[in-house]
Amino acid sequence: MTRALDPLRRTIALVREQRAAVVCQSERCLLVGLVLVGSTISVVTGCVLVHYYSVDVISSLLYSPYDCVRDWGVRIGRHCFSDYTIPVSFGMSSNPWAPYPMYLPPDYKPALNNYPAAAMLPHMFFGSLGAWLGAPQIGLFGYLIALTAAVFTPALWAARTARGLEPVVVFVACGVAAIPAWMTIDRGNSVGFVVPIALVFLVALCRQRWGLVALMVVLAALVKPQFVVLAVALFAARQWRWGGIAVVAAAVSNVAAYALWPQDFPHTIVQSMHNVLGYGSFKSSVSDGNVSFGKGILAIPDFVKGYTAGGAVPEGFLAGPRSVLGFVVLFVVVAAVVALGRRVPPVMVGIALLATASLFPAVSCRYYLVFALPAAALLARDPDGLPGSGIFDRVALVGGRRRAVGICVSVAAGISIVQIALPSPPVRVPISGGGAVESFLNLVITTVFFTPLLWLLACGAIIASYARRPAPSYSDDDEQVTDLSPDTSRRTTRKPEVATEPSPQPPIDLCSFVGYGNRGFKARWVWVSEEVMAKLGEGQASDCGNEPVRPGPGLDQLSRALPARRVVVGFGGAAPEGEVPVAEVAQQGGRRNDDRLRRYAVQTELDQHGQGNGIDGQRGEVDALEAREITQHMAADAEDEAPMHHEGKEDAQHMRYTDCHQGPGYLAEPMVDHVTHGL
Repeated sequence: MTRALDPLRRTIALVREQRAAVVCQSERCLLVGLVLVGSTISVVTGCVLVHYYSVDVISSLLYSPYDCVRDWGVRIGRHCFSDYTIPVSFGMSSNPWAPYPMYLPPDYKPALNNYPAAAMLPHMFFGSLGAWLGAPQIGLFGYLIALTAAVFTPALWAARTARGLEPVVVFVACGVAAIPAWMTIDRGNSVGFVVPIALVFLVALCRQRWGLVALMVVLAALVKPQFVVLAVALFAARQWRWGGIAVVAAAVSNVAAYALWPQDFPHTIVQSMHNVLGYGSFKSSVSDGNVSFGKGILAIPDFVKGYTAGGAVPEGFLAGPRSVLGFVVLFVVVAAVVALGRRVPPVMVGIALLATASLFPAVSCRYYLVFALPAAALLARDPDGLPGSGIFDRVALVGGRRRAVGICVSVAAGISIVQIALPSPPVRVPISGGGAVESFLNLVITTVFFTPLLWLLACGAIIASYARRPAPSYSDDDEQVTDLSPDTSRRTTRKPEVATEPSPQPPIDLCSFVGYGNRGFKARWVWVSEEVMAKLGEGQASDCGNEPVRPGPGLDQLSRALPARRVVVGFGGAAPEGEVPVAEVAQQGGRRNDDRLRRYAVQTELDQHGQGNGIDGQRGEVDALEAREITQHMAADAEDEAPMHHEGKEDAQHMRYTDCHQGPGYLAEPMVDHVTHGL
């Protein structure tokens, strides 16, 4: 009987192992896999809908191409890129905010310009260039080239440091497969210019370059004024001066832009505000093209009411709550991140604010989901990390893994990027021409209606997670030692001030003294001051928020404090004046509380195997072959001395491990893939 059950037990064990392998995938793998699998499903469903049901899948995913309500001289087939041509038409008049003789559906009243003055500057630059050359299409092509370069910037940046075939995979996942990017280009909407600004904004938050963060807030607010909300990230980081500068500079620059149209100035400011506040009809707020928080929250009531009313939501249904729900979400997110302050890492605050600023208006068109591209780029690449690591890998190593936050943000970004046309009853959309309906398009709904709720869940997960357990504190007063790799060595930091006399002050958080590498196979630089080394011996330093370090030799206690979950290489070299370089290799596998922490002095191994030439003190690069020899030698030492305990089969040469924090893998072979992953 027992033998008969063995195959079933092995099958169950195999299924559990495979499920664990999937569940333990990093957020980076989750995002890329979700986009690639979703894109495949989208192609299959699209082919079925086109071939069997005559559905216009491209228009379902993007927008109807029939937008040439006037002859602007830029027509490309049946498409005129109206989000570019209409603002250019407004801007060419003496007062762009007066009623314009262009009659648009559904009411066919004179059009009103809802663009602030600064937001029209990209359109006017290229539109004026085309008018000056007497060829409006040249201005359009220049605008589209610039817009395309902007929306694909995050994908190019994320793919730069990937290895092997990863650059292609990452570029496809974060760029080519991104429906919001193509939607922005298809409409010609200037929100695409916010994408590279948002990318620099998030990277600057990672590196805590507050002046650059403030500059990006001002630039984003010039393109789309609602992005002034990003200045809250500075207030959350307690950078009050920079936050105030960003808000004031954004307001002044937006007001000053109205002077470029001197007729009726400053009354044009009031006209513009009236047009902006009056933008959006009830019909647009309940349409499938709206991805605002209000639309997402009321999706179920709208569906029920529309089903009972014959397919359309009655005019005025929940109009009051619909107009204020987004502002309620905005207030809650802003208040929460400001109240939590430094408990939340700045980059997490930046991602939450990007989503909130994009989706809080009552009508937020689908191309505003382009904000997910810079967030996805940071999920795929850590600005100060090694190839193959994202920002959540750093979060896991420094402050402990936050799986719920990682999954919520990864899924929200993935669903925003890849959108799938769903098999559903076609919606007949009229095509108007000359004031009359000429024909109809058969469209279907897509998965885009999930995105506002997913981003709302992601913002809630960020706030709840860091409210429950704060991140390690970083500030300008006690600034951590930053990356000393050559790519970021230009950054200047101050050495932490540490009291010299015994006092009841809180334990020193060693995580504050751990630097991060940038790109290439960089070994990790770990500089610890002499005063901190003395504190280690007195038991006054903590191991990243866990138990205080017990008294003992400084180097030994430092190795116990470092959060080494993989092979960690720290070494000396050209140490800064007054600092003590630390050379250490530590490895840990399996569960942190059960497995032993093995420590080796690496400099001896380097001298024996490479005479110290394998690691360059200035560049911090490890030769792959030499690193492999070193790790094999250390593996043999580990087997002879005291092999580590793992669940499953032991392999002394490869040190195989299974750890849900890091996923199944090999620690020692090849070392070039894992060197310094632990810090």
